[in-house]
Amino acid sequence: MNDNMFSHIKQENNKVELYYHHFNSGCALFAGFLLIAMCIAIFFILPNSIILALLGIVVSIIGLVFFGAFIIKILSVMSKGKTLVTIENNRICNVKHDIPLSDVTAVRFGWQFGVFKCIFLTANNKKTYRFSTYNFVPDTEIELFVDKFIVPLAAPNVVVEGREKLAHHHVQNMAKNKQV
Repeated sequence: MNDNMFSHIKQENNKVELYYHHFNSGCALFAGFLLIAMCIAIFFILPNSIILALLGIVVSIIGLVFFGAFIIKILSVMSKGKTLVTIENNRICNVKHDIPLSDVTAVRFGWQFGVFKCIFLTANNKKTYRFSTYNFVPDTEIELFVDKFIVPLAAPNVVVEGREKLAHHHVQNMAKNKQV
C-alpha cells in the first residue's frame, strides 16, 4: 500500500500514524496569537465609560488566560513531534495511552474542553481513553482513520457513535435541509 495514501495518515509495514502538517499547527498558532493581540488591544484601548472599561478589562483578562493556555497547549503538542496517534502491533497509542485494539468496545467522537476534537475509546474495563487531534487533522481524515484502522481491529461488537459531532456532518446536514 502507498505510504502517503491519505494526507494525514501514514502507513508503513505494520505501523499506521495519524499525524499533522506544520501548516495546520501554524494556523492554530496564528489564530491564537491574533486573539491574544486583540485582547491586549481591548485592554489598552478602553472607552471613557467606567462600566465599559471594567467590562473590557474583564473580557481581555479572561481572553488572555484562555488563549494563552491554548497557545501553550499547541506549543506543547508541537514539541512532541508530528505524530498524534500510532497503531502498531494491534495497539493504539499516543503520548499518554497505549491500549490493545482488541479491548476497544466503543469509539466516540467528541471534544476536549469544548476546544479540541478527540477520539474517545472505551475499553473492556469501562475506562475511557482520549486521543486528541488538537484540530490539526480534518474531520474526514479522523473518520477515515477510525473506520479503516481502528474498527476492523477492535472488539467484534464495537460501537461507533458521535459522528454528527464532526463539523463536516453539520455542513452535510445543513445542505440536506436546504434542499428539502
